[in-house]
Amino acid sequence: MKIILIIFFLFTIAITKAQSYFQQEVNYVINVTLDDGNHFLHADLSLEYINNSPDTLKEIYFHLWPNAYKNNETAYAKQQSELRRDRFHFAEKNQRGYMDSLDFKVDGNSVKWEFDAKHIDICKLLLLEPLLPGKKINISTPFRVKLPSSFSRLGHWGQQYQITQWYPKPAVYDKTGWHPMSYLDMGEFYSEFGSFEVYITVPKNYVVAATGNLQTLSEQLFLDDLSEKTKGRKSFFKNENFGFPLSSREFKTICYKEKNIHDFAWFADKRYHVVKGEVILPHTKRKVTTWVYFSDIQAELWQNAIQYVNDAVYYYSLWLGDYPYDNCTAVEGALGAGGGMEYPTITNIGWAGDSLSLETVIAHEVGHNWFYGILANNERAHPWLDEGLNSFYDKRYTLAKYPGINAFQLSNDRYLRWLGIDKFPFGFMDYFAYLFVARLHIDQPVGIHSEKFMALNYGAVLYMKSSYLFMYLKKYMGEKDFDKVMKLYYEKWKFKHPQPDDLKQVFKENYSEDLSWFFEDLIETTKEIDYKIVSLKKGMDPLSFTGDCWDVTIKNCGEIAAPFPLSVIQNDSIISTRWEKGFNGTKTIKIHRIDFDKLEIDAMWEVPEINKRNNIIRKMGILKKIEPLKFQFLGSIENPKYSQLNFIPVVGWNNYNKTMAGLLLYNSVLPAKNLEYQLMPMYSYVKNDIAGCGKINYTAYFNESFIHNIDFSASASQYAYEHQTGDNFQKFKTEIDFTLQPESMKSTIEKHIIFNSIATSDINYKQGTYNFFNHIIATYKNNRFINPFSVSINNQHGYFDGYHYIKSWIETEYKFNYNSLKKGLTIRLFGGGFLYNKTNRAIYNFRLSGSGGMEDYMFDETFLGRTELIQSNQKDFLAHQFVRNDGGFTVYSPWGQSNSWLVSLNLTTTIPSQAPLRIFVNFGSFPNVNYFNSKLYFVTETGIELRLIPEICSAFFPVWMTSDLKKTTELYAPEYFQKVRFTLNLNKLNLFEQRKNLPKMMY
Repeated sequence: MKIILIIFFLFTIAITKAQSYFQQEVNYVINVTLDDGNHFLHADLSLEYINNSPDTLKEIYFHLWPNAYKNNETAYAKQQSELRRDRFHFAEKNQRGYMDSLDFKVDGNSVKWEFDAKHIDICKLLLLEPLLPGKKINISTPFRVKLPSSFSRLGHWGQQYQITQWYPKPAVYDKTGWHPMSYLDMGEFYSEFGSFEVYITVPKNYVVAATGNLQTLSEQLFLDDLSEKTKGRKSFFKNENFGFPLSSREFKTICYKEKNIHDFAWFADKRYHVVKGEVILPHTKRKVTTWVYFSDIQAELWQNAIQYVNDAVYYYSLWLGDYPYDNCTAVEGALGAGGGMEYPTITNIGWAGDSLSLETVIAHEVGHNWFYGILANNERAHPWLDEGLNSFYDKRYTLAKYPGINAFQLSNDRYLRWLGIDKFPFGFMDYFAYLFVARLHIDQPVGIHSEKFMALNYGAVLYMKSSYLFMYLKKYMGEKDFDKVMKLYYEKWKFKHPQPDDLKQVFKENYSEDLSWFFEDLIETTKEIDYKIVSLKKGMDPLSFTGDCWDVTIKNCGEIAAPFPLSVIQNDSIISTRWEKGFNGTKTIKIHRIDFDKLEIDAMWEVPEINKRNNIIRKMGILKKIEPLKFQFLGSIENPKYSQLNFIPVVGWNNYNKTMAGLLLYNSVLPAKNLEYQLMPMYSYVKNDIAGCGKINYTAYFNESFIHNIDFSASASQYAYEHQTGDNFQKFKTEIDFTLQPESMKSTIEKHIIFNSIATSDINYKQGTYNFFNHIIATYKNNRFINPFSVSINNQHGYFDGYHYIKSWIETEYKFNYNSLKKGLTIRLFGGGFLYNKTNRAIYNFRLSGSGGMEDYMFDETFLGRTELIQSNQKDFLAHQFVRNDGGFTVYSPWGQSNSWLVSLNLTTTIPSQAPLRIFVNFGSFPNVNYFNSKLYFVTETGIELRLIPEICSAFFPVWMTSDLKKTTELYAPEYFQKVRFTLNLNKLNLFEQRKNLPKMMY
């Protein structure tokens, strides 16, 4: 009896475990008609929903994804704004899309349904009777879709149609419950398997490509005929019209069917050329029919595309398991969401730059038939299971077809070649993308939900880092063992919904070593790998044949005990490589080879190390761990095999030094280093003197702190400022800049607290006299796409000749966008006051008219003529350069200087024209504003700004100003063009400062 109970208990556990996984089944029949005159779809849907779960369902969630394009309040629209894309936000009503005419019925009976409270592209059907486990129902509805312009995936470009995410579709119900999800551009999908039978009615001269197998014989013959004609063509461009021919008045209805799929997409264009091919699968030797559809636009790239589809189907089948469907298609389309988009048995490919980039995109998208199509994980929650793995396999495809290819050949970008990309192996760009974000400490874990990725990391981490990690894992495991495990994963989980733990379990059951360092550390965290060679000494090994060996001591400076390859190198060639298992702390390894020049960790760039500059040691020499010095013109991407010093010849000019020539020397281009310096010595031929500047900066990063990073910097500069004496000014500055931790990586908010101390020459006094300043600045910027704003609070203490002052000011700026990103009204508010002042020096005053060179007492700006003055009897062009700070008025006036307080309001608006013109209106007030008129409380000016180079150079032409302001202005500028001033913000051309803003530009 006891034995029987044990057997029964084990049997119950086995049954429970077997039933823990389930998936629903949905079988569709859709009839759809295209109205290409008005860009509408008119359709009817009937689907069979089978409840394979152990649960009783009282409702069913549906996706109505065309509604994502209805207004600016949808999740898609809000994400577009987060991604700083303005095309949809400012789109006209007729460019938008939606779904309507819904009338849901269950088994022929009308049911209540309701939109989701937050998302109009999700609805819920309230079932009349609960759907029991194992039972099924039929759900039907008519629906109409207004097709949007091609903003994302669904849409049209003229009369080229991409019909995707287009029909009412049940959400997935699995062991964790329902998974309704709004449509997003950055973030993909999760759908139930089933079958599709779709009838498509279009004007007769349309060429249609769709998911599955074409059932209509007349259309099969039509496509075969088109394929023969396309193969016979020698030219696609002579006298071709890229426009759309008139639609036929006759219609045709064609039918496509497929089973074991979870989505259906179709594409239509009257201009498509068609090429038909076939590929024999490597294992079963079954034949798969392949297709490519393309227009004349990029026909020269697509002529060989059928081979790309064939090769992708073959290689993915070889490495994972044979392709299970009968057809595989690639279609050229006006895709608005990346370079390509996958659907079962068919992929939409955007316009490509060259044939190799087209091939790699096609290979990637065809590969999604395995990772997404067949292994249908929740892409929204676990995108690395499809995008990460698939990116690894598309890189493997490229290496298989083009052995020896380097990183530059794939990108074929001449600017990247200048950065030395051609010196690195294929796959390096994936490593570099990871390094770029990791060095800035904006890396994110590979394994997070897709909606948590900042846009930069969606590419750099999800696609590129993931690919590099799996390439690393394959190298360590060996191709044979890796492929064995992945084939087992494919066989076990095809046509199902695998989760991350399912992939991990297959590796655990079929590979002998512990891979927690990979799945738990590299996938789920941002922990870093960093091994360092500490020393190399001659040793003894009694177990070796000769007894001689070398002992190399290696320290794990990183956070992961991950494996790494150690290579023995002689005459710059790798003699041998062995993989060492990961360890913490320090370990000494014996090298039995005697004749070698150096040892190197990861000589073949296979490990995602955060720092490869400590990976090499030479057997002989004094500086064994210092690499050869390499002078690099313009600079290149960091190459740890050299100690790099980058340089650029520079030429400068100002009105006192005149022409200057010199070198800009710097230690870092990309990626960022913690310690960076720039030194720019120049020689002034007229003054026969040295000028220039330099800066050194160290960045310390913090994890799990309210501070993201602290920048410690010191800088110095010297330039001439006077004609007759040839005197120079000097500036010395030390600064600590605290960047506060954002609420999330996707946040557009940037907060800083800055402390600096500055010593500058006093050019209003005598040579060798210095001013000293201490400055505290708090800044808050919201770099959001629509209506950005910023606030800056400043407190400044100054000291000169024993006298002190303290002043504070606040500056805010808000931009109201009009109907585009470049159009809008900018509002600037300024208010400042002295808290303490014993200097009685006018140079420190607030100024209604901003600062010229003489008033830039901290030498923050670059002036071509620093000490030139606007005077009534002179017409000195350089005197008209100014900085639009303080009061922000554009005409020069001595009136409005204040050692007490000053407030101003500056309004600048674009005009309804493409001309680079702005209209500005300024208001200001200060203690003696009523000096000429006791009833005057503020002064005003209006004018036109000619924006020559945005944020760099503008000219300001006054139109009208308060009479008292005009009087004081004309004391110094009686003629109109003497009142015209310009800004020249050369500091914004500092590429090293702009480089810091790169991640902000890639939200």
